[in-house]
Amino acid sequence: MNPLMFRPDKKYLTKNYLEAFLIGLIALATFGWLGYLIGRSEFGISMGGPGLLLGLILSLLWILPTIVLINRYYHSLHYEIHEEEVIMHIGVVKKNAKSSVQGDRESNFPEWKALQEILDEIQKIRQLIEETP
Repeated sequence: MNPLMFRPDKKYLTKNYLEAFLIGLIALATFGWLGYLIGRSEFGISMGGPGLLLGLILSLLWILPTIVLINRYYHSLHYEIHEEEVIMHIGVVKKNAKSSVQGDRESNFPEWKALQEILDEIQKIRQLIEETP
């Protein structure tokens, strides 16, 4: 039997971008405010603006690479379901994780029953497609 291959939904990519955006906003506000306060308290009122700018630049140094890596991470994800194992291809730097399903499938792989039901439904759909003229 050919393995079934799945990729995550686009909603997962949107969720990751939204999380990065919200965390980035919090970081921008926090680092900007801290930069403003430190610049103002250490060097006087005139250095509040440059302190704010420095705080914003420092927070952008990690936000921009994060946005680039989110897309690469999303496109690296895919899953293969074989009869006796599930292989997950994950990560920007390739990493494969195998889960062998031997013996009592339900105890070794709790989601096996749900996956088996999905596989059965897919098999029924394939048979219906093959029977349709």
